[in-house]
Amino acid sequence: MINYKQYKKQQLNDEDIFTFDIETSSYWLTPSGVRGYSEEYAPDEYNSFPCGAVCYIWQFSINEKVYYGRELPDFVEFLKVVFSDYKGEFPIVWVHNLSWEWQFINEYLPINYESIFARTKRKPMKFKTKPIAGKDIEFRCSYFLTRLSLDAWGKELGFEKLHTLDYTILRTPKTKLKKKELEYCERDCLVLYKGIQDYIKKYGSQGQKKTAAISLKLAELQFIKDRINKMLCEIENSNDIILFIDEIHTLIGAGGAE
Repeated sequence: MINYKQYKKQQLNDEDIFTFDIETSSYWLTPSGVRGYSEEYAPDEYNSFPCGAVCYIWQFSINEKVYYGRELPDFVEFLKVVFSDYKGEFPIVWVHNLSWEWQFINEYLPINYESIFARTKRKPMKFKTKPIAGKDIEFRCSYFLTRLSLDAWGKELGFEKLHTLDYTILRTPKTKLKKKELEYCERDCLVLYKGIQDYIKKYGSQGQKKTAAISLKLAELQFIKDRINKMLCEIENSNDIILFIDEIHTLIGAGGAE
């Protein structure tokens, strides 16, 4: 993984894949001071303490190269450099579980709030920034491509995420990180890169152009259909599965008030 300050400018376009991820630490304001989670207090006691989370590292991949920084304001400055010579419609930055990252980056990015498409309040599926280096950058949640966790997606791709990070340790942007911690952070971006690469290979472009966006939406429907068919085949070949389908009457149009 490369420190963002070592980035060398290059010409990028719509065929390049960009991913973004952060790592955070949870903390509690205990009678003993600010603490990460430990056995010092019972779980019920932790529930009663004021708490929060701090982002201590961000990662941004340009294809297979992953860059990192420790302060979120630096991420915005990094985007200005990266996309200063972008040749294409607009950059798409993929984030797995965008709603989590949103809680941390929205106060730093110049958001175009009219562009936000969200499931519920504070849970965007995608949004665009106001121009950064002359480009509106679109952040998209990759979870909705597969409905898989990054862990499950990595296993499906044959490129699994690492499980070497101790989340009970309280880390800040000033904490010196070990090699295995940096490797964990890097791997998450690379799993997502492999996933987007595989998705594009199967279903087409990332969707910058209107025609491509239509194709991508149709591809998403095909992807869901393929997964349902795979699940039904597994159920058919098994003798110990009971299938429950909630609201099944809506599939056939029954149960309406008219």
